[in-house]
Amino acid sequence: MRLPNKAISYEESILPKIPVLLEEIDKWYEISPVILYTRCKNKFVDIAEYLEALDCCFILGKITLNEDGKLAYVTGIEL
Repeated sequence: MRLPNKAISYEESILPKIPVLLEEIDKWYEISPVILYTRCKNKFVDIAEYLEALDCCFILGKITLNEDGKLAYVTGIEL
């Protein structure tokens, strides 16, 4: 995971990519990872960087993957 340090600036790290994904996922009730990538791919260097940002969102508990394979934004409200 590319985090900012002496050699990697904030802009080169994965951190500024996370809000890009969260904003796009928040626009939809559910979205497939493939469609999300096609909508955001101009913000990422390659698919590996996209997957790294997705991993960070999962680790932080901001998104979830349902049984249908769709991503959803976690609102923190349990139903």
